[in-house]
Amino acid sequence: MVQLVLVFCALAQPQLCREQRPVFDPPLTLMGCITGGQRSAAQWLAEHPNWELRRWRCETGPVSGGNA
Repeated sequence: MVQLVLVFCALAQPQLCREQRPVFDPPLTLMGCITGGQRSAAQWLAEHPNWELRRWRCETGPVSGGNA
C-alpha cells in the first residue's frame, strides 16, 4: 500500500505544522503518489490559504490514519 503524506505549516506560526494523509479510492500506486502529490497539495492549499506546504513524501506499508 502506498500513502501520500503532506506536511503543512501555518504561515503565521511556522513552527505549527500538521500532516495530512489523503485517502484515495482506488488506492495509490507509487507512480500515482509521485505524480499526484503536487495536485493534492495544491488542492489542499487552495482550501487553506494560511498554510504552506513544507514537504511531502510517499510511504509504503500499512496505511495509518487518514485525513481528507
